[in-house]
Amino acid sequence: MKKTMILFLIIISLLASNCNASANLQENTNGSIKVEKVISISNVTDPHFYELAENANMEVKDSRDIVMVGRWGPDGNRLLVNSKHNPLNGVELHALYMVSPNGTGVKEIVSTPNNTKDKSLSISPPDWNPNGNRIGIGLGVFRVKQLDAIANLFTGNLKVIDKNITTINSMRENLMDVKWQGPFKWGSDGLRALILMKDKKSQMEYQLYLVDMDGSILRKLGNKSIDDVSDAFWSNDGEKIAIQGDGIWVVNRNNSNLRQVTQKGSFLEWGKEDERLYYKTGSVSTGYSIYMVNINGTGNRKISEKCYKDDVFSLSPDEEKILFTTFHRSKLYISDSDGGNKRLFLNITKERHIPDQGATWSPTGNKVSYIENGDLYTINTDGTNRSKITSDVGQYKWNPSGDYIAYITVNGSDKRPILVATPEGNKKTRISPGRHEKFLLKDGGWSPDGSRLLFGSIDYGRGLYVAKFEGYKKVMSIYTPTKLNKEKGDEYVLQVKSLSKPVGNVSVSLDGNNIGTTNATGHLTYKINRTGKHQLNAAKEGYQPTSKYVLLQSDNSTQPSDPTANDKKSSDNPRISGFGLVSVFIVLAIASWRRKQ
Repeated sequence: MKKTMILFLIIISLLASNCNASANLQENTNGSIKVEKVISISNVTDPHFYELAENANMEVKDSRDIVMVGRWGPDGNRLLVNSKHNPLNGVELHALYMVSPNGTGVKEIVSTPNNTKDKSLSISPPDWNPNGNRIGIGLGVFRVKQLDAIANLFTGNLKVIDKNITTINSMRENLMDVKWQGPFKWGSDGLRALILMKDKKSQMEYQLYLVDMDGSILRKLGNKSIDDVSDAFWSNDGEKIAIQGDGIWVVNRNNSNLRQVTQKGSFLEWGKEDERLYYKTGSVSTGYSIYMVNINGTGNRKISEKCYKDDVFSLSPDEEKILFTTFHRSKLYISDSDGGNKRLFLNITKERHIPDQGATWSPTGNKVSYIENGDLYTINTDGTNRSKITSDVGQYKWNPSGDYIAYITVNGSDKRPILVATPEGNKKTRISPGRHEKFLLKDGGWSPDGSRLLFGSIDYGRGLYVAKFEGYKKVMSIYTPTKLNKEKGDEYVLQVKSLSKPVGNVSVSLDGNNIGTTNATGHLTYKINRTGKHQLNAAKEGYQPTSKYVLLQSDNSTQPSDPTANDKKSSDNPRISGFGLVSVFIVLAIASWRRKQ
């Protein structure tokens, strides 16, 4: 009887949420962006989490017991959803799902159903690699150990970095045999990553390592001359690494040409063409000074001073200008990227602080957004066309194109709707479903192509939603093994998909040279004759172009690689559609009810 009731509750929740998501889709006040539909991602993932909890003998009453975070894949074709239940007894339940943003399927990547009070393993929000075929996952037991694993999203393989530990249960049992692992960061090509590791939590110094996409160590970076390594930062081209230690060091990816750039200071950002970097010196109490320096150690120049923890520093999208604030965001400056031609751009009156929402460039770099007295404004970089977007802003995020801003307002009422406005604020569209819920712009925010917006509810359940907008091109992805082994006469197969559906007649190029078009099932056979890194590009009218890096190896190594895209058993295919899932629950519920009769 209990299972029957659970099934009926799930059905009611699904149907109600579907109705709520489709009603009141938009409140278009001035012909702005148009919403095609709002999709409840929770409808797809929650039933799986309920089943997981029941099998683990944990009570999850409804969606209010589930905390959810979503992350967009690099091509916008997929979402990762991290679901968590944290009861009072401290035994957490975590699950990580991959789902299509149109809500048509769900696949569990990893979960923790066997957690105990002594060993309650947590899962942190994952990091996609730029190729979209693997993710880095932070796992750990609070105050005991932190480790990182890499999951292959196509084969389902999971492996702790630098250890042959491949299941959640073995990670939990062998936790103390793994080094304490710190920040993990993918390179720009998705083929390599950086990770910090040390033997003990109490040990002061981390060691920096370069690992491949499957978590095997390629080499140690730096040497004993670097003290107190605490972080590392890829250059934009992925060829150099800035190491935060006793000052800032720079080294090539192959560990050559190690040099100390500064004797002190904290790294902020790589500069134009990766030939300079920015850093700060000072303290929380006295404020910081910001400097620019060439990576050979010359040209050290102070850019600003009296910058505090909540102040902003940001390089423009074209890397030609710098935007920064001083005195707790009260003064906003713009200068050239080398610190020259600095000018006071705005004096900002601040009566209400908005955490992590300081001034920022628009994605095109022609406007600046900022908050004054809790109100959101935009202004051209020449100081003209100052526009008020909204009062009492809570969060905001620019669309990748710079054509729109998504935001929520916080005015003390029970409503916290999400709206999208043009940068001038004269055209606004209400996005969030329902009339009384409170919403947040989740970590994912806008999809990479700007055609969708991910947001969450924090009232009447903790749902996760995707709004799809009209007028955007479709997204597509290239599916092919990332690691290839070179043998004479070898041919490789790729497949192009859009939201798990094959796309035919796609023009594909390799390193800028056309190699053919995909067939009706989205497949194309291709050859590569030269070892090393190569780039595949795909283009078709009506679709966003997409690309992927592949690595051709000269030896027939045993390193694991993705299966070919035409493997019918590939776990990339969604298991159950949203509508199919509802139908299954209805059939099961009716059958159980009849048995009771």
